[in-house]
Parts: sequence; structure tokens; C-alpha cells
Amino acid sequence: MYIFVASYMAKLLIDNQLIAEEYFSDVRLIGIQCGLPPYSFINLLNNGLSFDFSLNIYTTIEVMKSRRKLSYNIYECKESNFELEHIIYINKFDGEYLMPELTHFDFLWMLKGESHTKKNIIHALIQYLNKLDQVSLVMELMRDKIKNKQTLVL
Repeated sequence: MYIFVASYMAKLLIDNQLIAEEYFSDVRLIGIQCGLPPYSFINLLNNGLSFDFSLNIYTTIEVMKSRRKLSYNIYECKESNFELEHIIYINKFDGEYLMPELTHFDFLWMLKGESHTKKNIIHALIQYLNKLDQVSLVMELMRDKIKNKQTLVL
């Protein structure tokens, strides 16, 4: 007597689009064009706005483009009293952009969290950044216009 055991492996699929939509549900994003190197720009923000941005050495976004491995750094700062997280993505590395549809911006500033004051904070940040001589362009980016949201999901 023979016993045949059929084993079926369930195929699990990850829906990156759904993950990105969920991640971006409480996000506002600012695009910044600034000729300063990342460490100088971050230092300017830390000194001028009393933020405490620091390089997250454990989280970099690595992308393969043109047979090259590109690493994009991320700076983070958390506001405990507002339950708001600030994340600055370096959008440009070695002439290549992390977000190809956002080539006008050197930095992407994400505000993530459920703060009811986020709208006021965004406007205050944009006003401050527009006053800086080193900054050429600042604008809030609409989430639905960003094609590759999955790239920014940490």
C-alpha cells in the first residue's frame, strides 16, 4: 500500500503598493533644492530650528542603477511632544536621484505622524526654508503625484 502525500505551498505575495499607501497615510512631504552638502544642510537645520537630526547609520536606501550600487542616506528627528517624526532623505548621490520623478530636489523632508498641528508646522518650515540664502526652491509635494512611494518606505 502506497500513501501519497501532496503538499501545497501557499504562495504569499507582498503588495508593495498597499504597504506604501498605508505608510503614506499620515505623511506630508517637502521637496528642497539646496546646493549645500547634506551634513551642512542638516547642521543648518539643527542650529537654525533647534532640531536634533542625526544620520541613521542603520537605515540607508541602496539601489542598483547602471551596474552601480548607490547608497542614499537618511537623517531622522523625532518630536515626542507632537508624536511627529521628521525624516530627511538625500535625493541625490553620485549624479543619480533616489526619486527620478523629483529631480528638482536635493532633499525630501517627510513629516510622519498623527499630529493635528502638522499643517501649521509644514507652513512654518516652508517659510523658514524660503528665507535661507542657500535654499533655491521649497515646495510641499502631493503624495498622489509621487510614482515610486515604495522607495521611501522605511
